[in-house]
Amino acid sequence: MKLRPYQKEAVAKALSIMRDGGGFGLWLEMRTGKTLTSLAIADVLQPAHLWIICPKAGGAAPEVWWREIGQWMKVHNGLDDTQIRIENYEQWVSKRAKLYKEAKSLSDLMIICDESHYIKARGTSRSRTVRRLGRYARWRLALTGTPIAQGIQDAWAQFDFIDPNVFGKFDNTYEDPKTRKIILEEGFEGRYLIRGGYKEHDVVGFKNEKEFHEKFHAHSYRKTLREARDKPLMLKYTQVPVELKQATRVAYEELKHELITEVNKQKIKVKNVLASLIKLQQVTGGSVLVAPENEGDKPTLVDIGREKIHALTVLLRKRIPREAKFIVIARFRHEIDRIASELTRIGYHVGVVRGGEPYDGRFEHECLVMQIQSGIAVDMSQADYILGFSIDFSMLNFEQARFRILDFHKPVGHYYFINAKNTIDEDIYLAITRKKHVATSICDTYRTKRA
Repeated sequence: MKLRPYQKEAVAKALSIMRDGGGFGLWLEMRTGKTLTSLAIADVLQPAHLWIICPKAGGAAPEVWWREIGQWMKVHNGLDDTQIRIENYEQWVSKRAKLYKEAKSLSDLMIICDESHYIKARGTSRSRTVRRLGRYARWRLALTGTPIAQGIQDAWAQFDFIDPNVFGKFDNTYEDPKTRKIILEEGFEGRYLIRGGYKEHDVVGFKNEKEFHEKFHAHSYRKTLREARDKPLMLKYTQVPVELKQATRVAYEELKHELITEVNKQKIKVKNVLASLIKLQQVTGGSVLVAPENEGDKPTLVDIGREKIHALTVLLRKRIPREAKFIVIARFRHEIDRIASELTRIGYHVGVVRGGEPYDGRFEHECLVMQIQSGIAVDMSQADYILGFSIDFSMLNFEQARFRILDFHKPVGHYYFINAKNTIDEDIYLAITRKKHVATSICDTYRTKRA
């Protein structure tokens, strides 16, 4: 339980701001020990009550926290008198009215918001609940390795929890509580964001960035895994091209342009462009889930091709040593089942992790097939390779999956299966790696192509 030099530095900076009350952002990437660092901060502050808010993520996050707290208390004899509560975001939201009253009555309350990028969307009940709870806490600590993954607009809600005085209000207008008049006054939005696009809904740029970063870093500590390692981090990103056979390509192009196609006498149709993106991605994966026409009937799974599954087995045979551990990430549940079945058929001991289902976080198999948003539930550092079968529209999920496999002591390999050019696989990958808003970018692209 010995802190590394950068962890000690993070603790010292946090305490310089928080010791008498306040908040701090601990931006430590996966594998750099943000849990241990935050416990070291709490041990010095010795709050009477410690509330830890963490993601649901298969139920593994609370277990990790309790395990780390138990080990810390054995070594340091700290936090013995602290009343500790650890629950996921959904649990805090469901009990928020009761919790507001309780938090207001506690004088020495510390709240740790784990994976604080979960509250970056300021209008969600999750974000509003955590930020309001933060108003009643003497100490507040936000933890994430990806605080502003999609741009500085992600920072406001997290800092509204950490310390509302850092960036102030978000909107450029507010209602005077006495006169009820709407008053124009520059907020975070007007100070730092440049709007554009349809009805100026999109953030297209930033301004006063130097000032923003000065405030951002003054109240937080940032350390990447590359910086934390004593030796250079060994990463290898490789795209695996997958060519579609003629029948699959025909189905893909018909669905793309006509929003309807037929495979094995089964019609596949969609209502709009956004819905077509999901079906097109399923086509590239080799199977499509078709909604039933009659209410109460089960969806139908239509097999189209095995191009990606075949590419996966070829990669395993030629590139991945048999003794190596690996993780396959996929977007759709039916893809997960299909992949797991194929890996079992060729002799692998396979574990499956689906979003919303309990998982203890242990890696006791030769390989895991995992829904991409479930990456936070798994200690992925035990794997030697991560294989991206399909990815969703969330850049945060992509970042989590990419970096949770990284470790201090070994090289790791990343492979991404990308179907032939001019498919949605390529478009999604390019949008995410260029840190664009994927759904908006892809929708605009496909509307233009169909026009």
